[in-house]
Amino acid sequence: MKARIAVSIAATVGCVGLIAGAAYAVTVLEWVMPASNLQLGYAAALDYSIKTADPSALDAQAKAMHGPEAEAIDDSETGAGVRVGGNVVEPPPMARKITSVYGLFTVSDGKSIQRFPYSIVPDMFDRDQREPVTHERLRRFHSRAPAYFDYADSDWKLEGCKSFLTPSTGISSVDVRLRLGSSDVCIVRWLKEPQATMLIGGVVADGGRWMRHLITPICRLMSSGWLEELAGQGGKADYVACALIFDPERPAGGPRDVMDRRVYQVTDKGLAVIR
Repeated sequence: MKARIAVSIAATVGCVGLIAGAAYAVTVLEWVMPASNLQLGYAAALDYSIKTADPSALDAQAKAMHGPEAEAIDDSETGAGVRVGGNVVEPPPMARKITSVYGLFTVSDGKSIQRFPYSIVPDMFDRDQREPVTHERLRRFHSRAPAYFDYADSDWKLEGCKSFLTPSTGISSVDVRLRLGSSDVCIVRWLKEPQATMLIGGVVADGGRWMRHLITPICRLMSSGWLEELAGQGGKADYVACALIFDPERPAGGPRDVMDRRVYQVTDKGLAVIR
């Protein structure tokens, strides 16, 4: 009897594991999604801004850590920090924030390479100051993959960018958990033959890096919405790239830690993932 129970439990656990694995393969690895025959290449780098923490928040933090006599200061004589009993006991904490994620997407059919420089600005209020992604700005990558960067700034064109409001799943409890921010969407055109256009969008995801496990449904939903918006304006794209930017106000690690992406070829039958 015990042997039968053990076998039954093992079989149940095995089925659960199989189902979980299948769900992961479908939603994250896109095993059953249409796949493109094209090949993807990409490079990514981060720009940061660093500033002193908010004075009011710093003052409250100082009192909580050092007592009611502690206060946050910022003056020309003593400098910035936390003062207790006339002495500065520690410097103010600094806050780091991602101001842009920039780099290059490439699409190749084995004969030619189409290149799409991009810049995603997480904060919608900073997007008017977007810095151009010149060939020189990407210089750090040139020696790593020379063929990808064998082009001139005149070979491509930024058609324009647009901010989209916070996307919604239609379920408020899910929206609160996901904490998706505004989208920064740009149109980049490769001008050399064969010419092509890529729609590149970045979505701020303040819910945390666990959301990379949901990137497939999120990016497919967002990509389809961006393409519909573009079609409504009489435009079309050959490719669409979607990037999730995780917690740009509290970044930790490099580009691979704070960003994940999906790139699709736009076909008559829908989106086909490019790997």
